[in-house]
Amino acid sequence: MTRLLYSPEWLETQQQFKKRMAESGLETRFDDVGNLYGRLCGTQFPEQVILSGSHIDTVVNGGNLDGQFGALAAWLALDWLKATYGAPLRTVEVVSMAEEEGSRFPYVFWGSKNIFWPGES
Repeated sequence: MTRLLYSPEWLETQQQFKKRMAESGLETRFDDVGNLYGRLCGTQFPEQVILSGSHIDTVVNGGNLDGQFGALAAWLALDWLKATYGAPLRTVEVVSMAEEEGSRFPYVFWGSKNIFWPGES
């Protein structure tokens, strides 16, 4: 499987993931570099955010679950927790990060850098 950052395959996967997270009741958004977030607001401490996920870009001919497993697992875990226990006390966000592999541009962890240092990526 090959899913390079900003390729048609990557864009389609991000859009499908956004659609499915929205259908499960999460607020979705993209940041400036293409990280996708699905947010479930906390009831008591909404300003405290727990972030979980991974990347969906791959190296050329990458593994079948390379990266995407972490993003999907985070979403499925949050969906199960919401169905089982209701809204969380703290905000929980699922993230599908952009360009973790560094396979298309000479940067690695571009998506992660934009989370911690917005505007410096």
